[in-house]
Amino acid sequence: MYRVKSGYSILNMEDQMLSLESFQLLWILKVVPLVLVCVWRILWDRLSTRVNLVRRGVRLGCILCPMCREHVENAQYLFCTCKVTQKVWDMCERWIGRITVKHDPLSKLPFNGSKE
Repeated sequence: MYRVKSGYSILNMEDQMLSLESFQLLWILKVVPLVLVCVWRILWDRLSTRVNLVRRGVRLGCILCPMCREHVENAQYLFCTCKVTQKVWDMCERWIGRITVKHDPLSKLPFNGSKE
């Protein structure tokens, strides 16, 4: 027999399992504690992004990313998609000597199909 309480217990148990796995992997890293806390907050969507602030009842004039003003600011956009922060990530990668090739699905390069 399904009850709301049993459904909540199952969901809560899954959250706890994910939490345990994440914590075990996260807290064994040899990095500065502030970095660990920041990563933990990113993983659990607990950063004070504009979307989260509005969700918590804070009145903001604009919820767009303050760096590019093109998209709503949430953690995923801020750290993974924003073109301004991508430039920062690229500079960091060059600084540590890591070279990567990234695919930009929004690239506006012309393609005519010829092999030049």
